[in-house]
Amino acid sequence: MPQTNPQTTDLREYIRIILVRRWVIIFALLSVLASTLFWLRRATPVYEAKAILMREVTPSPALSLLELSSPTTPSPTSIENQRLMITSRLVLDSVIEKLKSCGIQTDLKELRKDII
Repeated sequence: MPQTNPQTTDLREYIRIILVRRWVIIFALLSVLASTLFWLRRATPVYEAKAILMREVTPSPALSLLELSSPTTPSPTSIENQRLMITSRLVLDSVIEKLKSCGIQTDLKELRKDII
């Protein structure tokens, strides 16, 4: 007959402890969840990202007569895409650096306002 150590606890004992204290465990879990949700709702966002996907529409192989008569007229979508690229932060930062190297001081908001 094997001897059992009184300090060892088997799985049934753990399950019994959890079942006896289940309301304490549930209350603790819900209070942590509620306080986390409260904090997340009240916290200010740390960062924000925006992206614009632009695509170029290629003409179909079968060109219409109208397209052949005016090949240099840009579409409104193409014009808007060019405006968005010119006013993008990457392009404007490059322009600001070049202006600063020439001794002209300007900021991003002022430059963007002048372009639009």
